[in-house]
Amino acid sequence: MSFYGLMMLADSHRYVVENTPFAPKMGLIPIAVMAVLYLTLSDSLWRVKGGEEAPASAKAIAILALLAWTGVIMGGRLLPYL
Repeated sequence: MSFYGLMMLADSHRYVVENTPFAPKMGLIPIAVMAVLYLTLSDSLWRVKGGEEAPASAKAIAILALLAWTGVIMGGRLLPYL
């Protein structure tokens, strides 16, 4: 069982039912991790030389990663207040 599953199992009513930002935060974490893994492990992106234009798909995934991590951070910061 994952860390998140154990965390929810400990006091699931408090984390899932009462906290609105918890579920989106948990949903954004795998999206953000997959985006970062793609950018890190993609061989074609490591072949781009300095001054060359990066592929549009890489730019879109980079924006997705930034937005997802921003959502995760905002969700974490909002947990005590909502």
